[in-house]
Amino acid sequence: MNKLLQLFLTTLFCTLIFSGCNGGGSSSSQVIVPVQMPSSGSSFGSVSITKDILQFGDTTNVTANFTKKDGTPASGISVNFSTNLGTILPATGIALTDANGTAIVQLIAGSNAAQGKVTAVTTVDNKPVSTSASFSINLPPLKLGILSLDLSSISYGGSTTVRVQVNDANMVPYTSQPVDVTFTSVQAALGKASISTTARTDSTGFATATYTSLTNTGIDTITALIAGDSKTANVTVSPLDTGAISYVSASPTTIVLKGMAAPGLSETSNVVFKVLDTVGLPKVSQLVDFTLTTSAGGLAVLPISASSDKDGIVSTTVQAGIASTPFRVIATVRGAAIASQSAQMVVSTGVPANISTSFKTLASESFNSDGIIVPVTARLSDNMQNPVQDHTVVYFTTDDGAIGSSCFTANGFCSVDWTSQAPRTHNGTISITASAVGANGNLVSQTSSIVSASNRPKDSTFLLTGTINPASAAVVGPPAVPVTAQSSVLDLTVEDANGHLMPSGTIIAVSSSTAGLTFLPVSFVVPDTTVTGAGTTMFKVGVTNGNITGGSGSIIVTVTTPKTVATTKTFNFAW
Repeated sequence: MNKLLQLFLTTLFCTLIFSGCNGGGSSSSQVIVPVQMPSSGSSFGSVSITKDILQFGDTTNVTANFTKKDGTPASGISVNFSTNLGTILPATGIALTDANGTAIVQLIAGSNAAQGKVTAVTTVDNKPVSTSASFSINLPPLKLGILSLDLSSISYGGSTTVRVQVNDANMVPYTSQPVDVTFTSVQAALGKASISTTARTDSTGFATATYTSLTNTGIDTITALIAGDSKTANVTVSPLDTGAISYVSASPTTIVLKGMAAPGLSETSNVVFKVLDTVGLPKVSQLVDFTLTTSAGGLAVLPISASSDKDGIVSTTVQAGIASTPFRVIATVRGAAIASQSAQMVVSTGVPANISTSFKTLASESFNSDGIIVPVTARLSDNMQNPVQDHTVVYFTTDDGAIGSSCFTANGFCSVDWTSQAPRTHNGTISITASAVGANGNLVSQTSSIVSASNRPKDSTFLLTGTINPASAAVVGPPAVPVTAQSSVLDLTVEDANGHLMPSGTIIAVSSSTAGLTFLPVSFVVPDTTVTGAGTTMFKVGVTNGNITGGSGSIIVTVTTPKTVATTKTFNFAW
């Protein structure tokens, strides 16, 4: 049995028996994933992660081993490491194997708790080999605060808000990233109540759920749960024979500050509840008292009490004050000690306070073409970060091409089209401004830039530099490409006619008419961005020379835009 086969069988046996031979999965264990079963005549690769269970910002080594088909180490080859969760050092993600066929990089854990994977890709015996290993990033130890209820006693069919704060080990609110909190109750598990099963914490660390009684009366226990901790609280549901009251509707759920009413903007909201009798039918002439969860800025409810009609319906009106605030209306059946609350409502300005723009394409192939369309979307919120009122007008201007003059919001956003045409700026940078009228007639605006990219590279910045091949020697043809190491990395720079990146989606392919040169990767796709630099205008090309022993050669770079405009440049070398 050759050594590679023996290594594979040993690894497989260790994986199947007790999840490895290193003591059962501690956080310092190594995960080794062979890319394929090594056998006589085939190349082989594996990746191991020194520490496969990490917390935010942890650093660990990632080791890749590669063996040629003849069983010897694949030394001196370029290995490209990548991960979907975290950062690889060096930043290029590229390392060379040593005499043992081993390449080592470092993995820095990201700031999201999730499962991740590291992949190593290279070429062995002129064939691509890819292998990967998994790791996980875990949240730090967390604790729950007190589980609180807006109403600890509700009626049959009523509801209440449940909230809990997630804290770190020192009981400081944890806000580094959202955390999912699971809510349940004894009666919800039996189908006799409902509760939001999972809620994500907000920017203050609080997770909020809504509990509603369905068919059960009496005491129910509500539980909030995260990994390693839980909290409970009790809610009392009044039996049917005492009557019940439930929330029906509020129109609208968002009102504007007192004195700011306008078409489509109301300072008041009508809130409706329904009262039931002892057998679940509408209860007539039942007196109901109304209160608010806050009176900030003079927020008020009128009337403060009312009697239900023949359909059991009872309502009140909320009048906005001079302060923005969220609130709820609580309706209590007088003499029955049963209550329910409305959905969350908001007092807001309702007029624009914040505006942002986004674009379907950030770098369009439009510098040389008329009629290229880029959708532009404006999103607006008020000073409570709620969407502005529908039919808010947004105005647009640009210094390049043409753009739709205005649009009307729905659900806080609307869109127009930018079209490429004269006039054109000299450098291909387009400024687009979106504006709306805010409070007191002030203008709320944002100016953003996109790129009108050329379909041809700028020749003076279309460069290839670096080192290839085993001797120091003469170089032929511009630009100069030195020739030294057998396996190395070349730097490729491609910019458009104005020094921007090429149009998003442009494919940059690297090839050679010289036998024996291999590249990793063989092509790049220009991303949709306005940022120049690594990965957008500058690229790293791994080059391996396995067969050339002397003479001259060439490297061919072909740049093809999304509109299939192709530009080719040949770089010559000799030794």
